[in-house]
Amino acid sequence: MEKVYSVRIAGFRDESSRGKVLEFLSYVVSNKTIQELEQMLNDLPAVIAEGVTDQGLPMLVGGLESRGALVDVISTLIEAGPTEEEKPGAGIVAWEDRSEKNIFGAFWKTFKNSLFGGRRFYSNLSDSRAVLPPLAYAAMIWIISISLSMPVLLNRRLFGLDDDRFPVDLGPLLLRLTVIGIVLAPVYVPLVISMAAGLFHLFISLMGGEGGYERTVRVLAYASSAGIFQAIPVIGLLIMWWYMLYLVITGFAAAHRISAWRAAFCAVGPVVIISIMVSIFAALVAFFVGESMIMNRFHDMLQFN
Repeated sequence: MEKVYSVRIAGFRDESSRGKVLEFLSYVVSNKTIQELEQMLNDLPAVIAEGVTDQGLPMLVGGLESRGALVDVISTLIEAGPTEEEKPGAGIVAWEDRSEKNIFGAFWKTFKNSLFGGRRFYSNLSDSRAVLPPLAYAAMIWIISISLSMPVLLNRRLFGLDDDRFPVDLGPLLLRLTVIGIVLAPVYVPLVISMAAGLFHLFISLMGGEGGYERTVRVLAYASSAGIFQAIPVIGLLIMWWYMLYLVITGFAAAHRISAWRAAFCAVGPVVIISIMVSIFAALVAFFVGESMIMNRFHDMLQFN
């Protein structure tokens, strides 16, 4: 048997607490609109969450009580099931918990869980429209990752570029590119993730996945934690891309309730299709450019004769 909890709001310490609690619930309760939440808070006592696990209970209750809600917790014993089958959206990611005062602790906990928490972590991602926190998390990860990889990128000896056969010093150029990457990360990382999530989510919808576009954004944002591996010399990039692929497949399967094979297709399919389209486009460009060059050469020959 497994113990789960229902969280009920019995009242508020004062009237000003109502708005704070409503704002908090709009971020953490993904299966109700803000109008439905407002109606529940006008008709107290009201159960606002059911099936909450031991992992999500402290953050949910703490967030409500810190905003002035009078909370009752009701425990229930249910038949235990496999961890993989936890309901998506049932918990709160530490980074998105606005009641968390220690931002560094929330970042570290989210980083650790997104890398090694597997399906347990990704099954708790919500459909909240507030996607700025996960996108900001991804941007921070890439800034840290690029910064840590700078000594690797600037090490000429590591890449065999320190002898007379390669006299050109790429250090200044790589340093400028690295700095540009760090400065622009808060812009291009959220933009790339938001655009990629749209394409990935199209495939997820075709595969019968549950949950919205926002959940796909969260999977991609938190899977970017694997970017930290690029700081490992020589094999870092290889580890990063393979582990990130593993996290994306795991995240799609857990967050959208689809099989691992369907999740793998959703993760790899768009990349393959885009690669094929780019290859076809490049081949067509090469064909027409080559044909034009041949025709121009043939025309020049006729004029010469």
